[in-house]
Amino acid sequence: MQIFNSVDVNYIALGFNMGDLGTLGITLKTFDFGDIPLTTVDDVDASGGQTFSPSFSTIGITYSMQLTDVIQVGLTGKLINEGLDNANASAFAVDAGIQYKDLAGFSGLSFGLVIRNIGTSMQYSGPGLTVEGAETGAEFLD
Repeated sequence: MQIFNSVDVNYIALGFNMGDLGTLGITLKTFDFGDIPLTTVDDVDASGGQTFSPSFSTIGITYSMQLTDVIQVGLTGKLINEGLDNANASAFAVDAGIQYKDLAGFSGLSFGLVIRNIGTSMQYSGPGLTVEGAETGAEFLD
């Protein structure tokens, strides 16, 4: 699916009904940003023709179960990976939720609560975050 301009989202999910044990799901989501012109300190207009392609992806495993005829719960663990030109970051996060159907006996009235993205911090690392410089012999004035 194209979100806007040349940004695409690819998503696939598989679900497995395990009877009384609940349901297991596996998901994979990726973003494709296309080729982006590479700008540097020496080539601020990207006239060199170099490009890079960021990559953002999430892989998740979900377990859900119906506790009673009106209460359902679910838990998802996911690995998140992001990459830019020579810099990457990864994290692990958990989503948890509970749903109560037919609230107060009203058919079709439901209430749910979700906690999302509880986990490790994303911190980029890699040689793409450093800038090399050279002393040019400039004079400093007092």
